[in-house]
Amino acid sequence: QVVDTIGGGVPDVQVKWGKKKSAVTDEDGCFAGELSDAETDVPDDAASVGSGGSTWSTSSVISFRSEGFAPAIAHAQCTLGGPEASLRVTMRPSVSAVLDLAAGGSVGGGGTGS
Repeated sequence: QVVDTIGGGVPDVQVKWGKKKSAVTDEDGCFAGELSDAETDVPDDAASVGSGGSTWSTSSVISFRSEGFAPAIAHAQCTLGGPEASLRVTMRPSVSAVLDLAAGGSVGGGGTGS
């Protein structure tokens, strides 16, 4: 789920992972997707390391973009053959300012007071 800083779901967030996978959050900020072996950063021979290849963790970078919010990324951790994973990401409002020079606005220089 993608939420804002007060915990409300953020709709219409563009969610992307892997090479061509994407989703858009619903009105509650929820989305669903699947990771394949090719979309993770685990080497091909990782199944032979650790627990004999029966289970191992995979991860993938997921990016989040929505108008009015700063872009965000998260790392999804999944276990092969394990239960579905859930992910909660908090989007922070983007900060921007509009300067109307015609109305007497000015840009201050660093430390000069101008």
